[in-house]
Amino acid sequence: MKFCLPYQKDKAISYIERIDKNMICEVKKEDKSRSAMQNRYYWFLLSLLESDTGMEKDDFHDYFGEKFRRREKEINGEMIEFTKSTTALSTMEFEDYMTKIRTFASVELGCFLPLPHESEFDYLKL
Repeated sequence: MKFCLPYQKDKAISYIERIDKNMICEVKKEDKSRSAMQNRYYWFLLSLLESDTGMEKDDFHDYFGEKFRRREKEINGEMIEFTKSTTALSTMEFEDYMTKIRTFASVELGCFLPLPHESEFDYLKL
């Protein structure tokens, strides 16, 4: 059973009090996925790179995924490499990913990518 605190605190307590079996109750902090606004900002930056370099933004998305979002996971005793989806990144992981992209763009491509507050772009309208 899963409860969202603090909204379902009373329901969670009531449920736990009724349990008559040996069980384990785990409480953990919610790990928020990257926000829609972060995603809009990300595609805005990829559009800037597309304009500056001529390379398509979808290709940048794939390239940066391979470069910065590669992960290894053991599946059935075998280590498998895969690219983690941006939707699976937490807000903090996504910001770290964006920092790597801004740094790469500056150092390797000579392109300036603004921080969200450094742009007049309205991310809510994208």
